[in-house]
Amino acid sequence: MNHPLRHCLDWQHEPAVVFESDDWGACEHAPSAGEWKRQLAATPPAAWPPYFNAKLESPAEMERLADLLDSVRDAQGRPARFTAFTCLANPDFDKISTSGFTEYYDRFVDEGFPAPWQGEGVVTAWRGAMKRGVWAPEFHTRFHHTHGGDWLALLRDPGETGQTARNRFAARIYSQDRHYPEYRAMSREEIAAWVRPAVAAFERLFGFRPDAGVTSDATAEVEAVWAECGIRTFCLRNFAIPGAAPLVYHTKPWNNQDPATPMGAWNAGTDVIYLSRNIFFEPGFDPAYSFETIMDHVRQVWARNEPAVFSTHRLNYVNYRPEVAEQGLRELRRVLKRLAEVPRIRFLTTREVAALYRHGNLPSPWKTRS
Repeated sequence: MNHPLRHCLDWQHEPAVVFESDDWGACEHAPSAGEWKRQLAATPPAAWPPYFNAKLESPAEMERLADLLDSVRDAQGRPARFTAFTCLANPDFDKISTSGFTEYYDRFVDEGFPAPWQGEGVVTAWRGAMKRGVWAPEFHTRFHHTHGGDWLALLRDPGETGQTARNRFAARIYSQDRHYPEYRAMSREEIAAWVRPAVAAFERLFGFRPDAGVTSDATAEVEAVWAECGIRTFCLRNFAIPGAAPLVYHTKPWNNQDPATPMGAWNAGTDVIYLSRNIFFEPGFDPAYSFETIMDHVRQVWARNEPAVFSTHRLNYVNYRPEVAEQGLRELRRVLKRLAEVPRIRFLTTREVAALYRHGNLPSPWKTRS
């Protein structure tokens, strides 16, 4: 796909950083520490992925993260911020059970979280972080990396795999040992019927419509529907870490990714801006994590005239393993403090970077390239 840049920006002279963080609001792995320990004890260690340690954020965990972000300022005095890609709904386990696993039902997060996930105060904490200027929600998903119909079919399966899924369901867990693409085999009309209520839930939650969306489950039809719903920043077009070829998920052939699309490319037909991620900041599950490597990658990204767009998932800061969350917060503080020392540094959101690429109406001291 050949999409041009509408405006070419001088990120070398005015370096910018965006922290994109996924999975906020998802209730998928274990609803309590006790259940997490039971699941861990029943699963062979080699089969337990690091992301199964993730938990739903609590108000106290949100406040701790917000305090950290608020403590570090850029050259304009603005705090560090997370673009928080939010999961808008979780399964309604009781209704699904009553249907005999024949009908999928969910609850949007503005209606509450499924028991026993203890989501009291989470939405209030999100809104509090927004008021502090450190939290910028955007659209992630309605059902995180899961297709409702495929999940129901799995729950009805009489075999061992189905029994494992039913055991997890009884514990109010929907994550499985494999990926069930959210939009698999949906027509454009079905995608629209699925997405539009989630966009409406986002607006009820936050008081505005989402501008950006990210999911590795997207198809070309998903992108088109998102654009119709006002989501005109398509994130994760590729993942281009310095020193490596742009990453696309070859294990997900449905995915609407393109290694040749440059950062900030503009689709004139839909007014969609394509963004990519270029910094892998995942100390909670990256065995090769290195602070020095991260900072070197940031410098290389700026040198190739891109904003530094960090990938950093919720599990790095909210985790059933306290040492993982402590490491994530510690390394985030370390990175932010080093970034804050860079002359003219800007902490931006995904929405702001997309607006700069789309409009080029950059306030002083921003400059555009000719």
